[in-house]
Amino acid sequence: MKFKKTAKQTEATRLVIDHGKSLFAGGSRSGKSALAVYLTFVRAAKCPSRHSIARQIMRDAVNKLGLNTIPTVLDLAFPDLPVKLDRSKWYWTLPNGSEVWLNGLDDAGDRDARILGSEYSTLVFDECDQMNYNSILLARTRLAQLNKLNKREIFCCNPPSTSSWVYRLFVDKVDPIDRKPIVNPDDYGLLMINPADNLKNIDPNYLSMLETLPKAQRDRFLHGLWGNDSMTVLWRREWMGDHRIDSIPVDDEGNNPFTRIVIGVDPAGSANRKSDETGIAVMAMDRYRHYYVIHSEGVKMSPEGWGRRVVELYKMWGADVCVVEKNYGGDMTRSTIHAVDPAVRVELVTASKGKSIRAEPISALYEQGMVHHVGQHDQLEDELMLFDIVNPPKDSPNIADAAIWGLSHLSGGGIISPRVSTETARRQDNEDENAKPISDMSVVELIECDELWDEI
Repeated sequence: MKFKKTAKQTEATRLVIDHGKSLFAGGSRSGKSALAVYLTFVRAAKCPSRHSIARQIMRDAVNKLGLNTIPTVLDLAFPDLPVKLDRSKWYWTLPNGSEVWLNGLDDAGDRDARILGSEYSTLVFDECDQMNYNSILLARTRLAQLNKLNKREIFCCNPPSTSSWVYRLFVDKVDPIDRKPIVNPDDYGLLMINPADNLKNIDPNYLSMLETLPKAQRDRFLHGLWGNDSMTVLWRREWMGDHRIDSIPVDDEGNNPFTRIVIGVDPAGSANRKSDETGIAVMAMDRYRHYYVIHSEGVKMSPEGWGRRVVELYKMWGADVCVVEKNYGGDMTRSTIHAVDPAVRVELVTASKGKSIRAEPISALYEQGMVHHVGQHDQLEDELMLFDIVNPPKDSPNIADAAIWGLSHLSGGGIISPRVSTETARRQDNEDENAKPISDMSVVELIECDELWDEI
């Protein structure tokens, strides 16, 4: 099998040539990411240069792109090109000295230094709808490498809702932050690419599976249609579904990465109200300031009953603190838990603001892809979808309130101050001292030139 662009991918290539910022949006398995990778390596082959291919989370960049898409594209499109991969830092070196780096925009560890510490000629943002627009702006400051290449940004995604920054920027042509018309709208190009445009590269069974999806998912992943979520709703289903993980991550020794674990509790408003539940949720935070919803439930129990359940979960997960709303029971909520085990640390919080106002900073964390649901949390997710700025929930969303209390405690209210460092990180080669340099062979001898080689 040999790599050959489809007609739609050739059209997308022309889009990148003609626009500084190009968006490939459309259904699943339409070849968007593969084309972005292909174009990046073609540009890297033209002259010594550095390029970035990023996802929101670095491990996703490695698992989905580094171990799958990039090797496949290299094998099919450039079988004779001797590239060298540094797996400790995840970048590829071409014979002419060009580098293609994988990056994550989740501001974890030294990843901001990886972006800010280098200058690039191409920035690829894969699954860009999962990214914070401020992270895009930060990365854009490094699109400044001095060479003969025209600087390019390439964005790929399944179409999110019409309220997303992606839609506002590339369709409405307005700045996602100040909502004013963008300065140079002609610099922004958009092309919709769907599975139907890539039929020869897709398993027919996969298309059949897409046909069986519920309408909302079928519209997005098969037909590549933009969602139509209300601007006033604080949560989107896709924020929870796209960042869900099946199980708690562990290292090689079987240890989880959590630095803190809290139990959020929203007690029933009245012991006599049968419709009210006590919401309980277990949340954790890792050292990269990502958050995990491990467990959530609503229980209809007496104070003694839910107090025992909270203590049970506290001990089971080795939690640091129970964060409990005190509005109805005051200090009695602390006594309820301490009656079971006085050693449990309890912090009481007061709902001094409306539910939607209190929830907004936490919904922002979800939008940025920083909150991960471990497994299914159907009732919690249904309750989160009730939060609306204009029409706040009428029924008490107890489980959602418990999760919001816990996440607020872990995140400091949900307000994240991204590190914007002006330091330039020192590049480290990390190469074998005995490694022989790759000769600077002519790229024309190494790859079959693209039909648009002179313009890419």
